[in-house]
Amino acid sequence: MIRTWIGPIQSLNDAWRAGRKLWVLCRGCGHVRKIDPKHLVVARGDMTLKKFQEKLRCNKCRSRRAALVVHDEGEDERH
Repeated sequence: MIRTWIGPIQSLNDAWRAGRKLWVLCRGCGHVRKIDPKHLVVARGDMTLKKFQEKLRCNKCRSRRAALVVHDEGEDERH
């Protein structure tokens, strides 16, 4: 997959337009979840990744100690 996005990914909309997914990692219990930023932008609107990370809460332990990572792998082209 050829990347057409050039520049930093600083918001949910940037991640969506770049075709990236987001990993949310709980530093409290180790729970991991992969999120599609497209659904977040449609449901809640665009926001910076920093602001989004501040709002996160773990689904498993309810901790607010989440880390957000932009997933840099390309989508599987067979689908």
